[in-house]
Amino acid sequence: VSLLGTGGFRRLSSSAQKTAMTGLAETIFETGLPATVRGISGEEEALLAWRSIRAETGSDSHAIIETGGATVQVATGTDGQVRRSISLPLGMNETRNRLKKESACFSAPSVDRFDTCKRELLPLLGPLRQWTVPERNTYGLGNPYAAIFKQLDRDELKRTDIDARGRLLCAADAEQLSEYGIAAEHQKLTCYLFAFHSAQLELLGVESVQKGSGSWPPGAALSPEFFPSCR
Repeated sequence: VSLLGTGGFRRLSSSAQKTAMTGLAETIFETGLPATVRGISGEEEALLAWRSIRAETGSDSHAIIETGGATVQVATGTDGQVRRSISLPLGMNETRNRLKKESACFSAPSVDRFDTCKRELLPLLGPLRQWTVPERNTYGLGNPYAAIFKQLDRDELKRTDIDARGRLLCAADAEQLSEYGIAAEHQKLTCYLFAFHSAQLELLGVESVQKGSGSWPPGAALSPEFFPSCR
C-alpha cells in the first residue's frame, strides 16, 4: 500500500507531516500489509497528472493544468516525455484567502461582477504568466475544472465560453443559479470559480481546454517509482 500526500499535506510542518505519516503507516501495518507513506512535491504531482492524461487518451504530446485548493500544477510534454512541470501556491482556496472581504467575486449579482472579479484575480495569479503553455492539447484537471465542464456540458471549452457563462452566472440571483443546476451550497463561489479559471487560462496563454478525468492518482499507479508492483 502506498499513500502519497499532495498540496494540503505539503503545507503541514515537518513535524506534523512526520506524525501523520507514522500514524498512517502504523494503521496500515496492522492489516499485515507493507506500507509506504510519503509526501510528493508539486512538480511530481504535475508529472503524474500528465501521465494520467497520457494513459487516458494515448496522447504523447499535451499539457495539463490541475487546479487544487492549495496549489495549481502545470505540466507540458512531447514525444511521451514531460519537458516542464511546475506547482505554484495559487490554488482556489489559497487565492480566495488573499482577496478582500468586499471582493466583487463574492458580492451581490451585477452585470459587471465577472469582469471586476477577474481584474482582482489577475495580479494575484500573475506568477502564472511566466509559464505560457504552448501545446494545443491542453487538459483541465481537478474538481474545479470538473464543475465547469459539468455546468457547460461539453468536453472541450474555449476561454470565451467560460467568460460568457461566467458573466451570466455572476449576474444571476440564487433562484436563477438554481435553475442552472447549481446547488445552494456552491452558489457563493460560482462567480469566483469562473473568473478564477478565465484569469488562469489567460495568464497561461491557453485559448481552449479539454476535459480530463480524475487527477494524478492513475499516473502514480502506472509509475514504477511510486508503485513498482503495478508495472
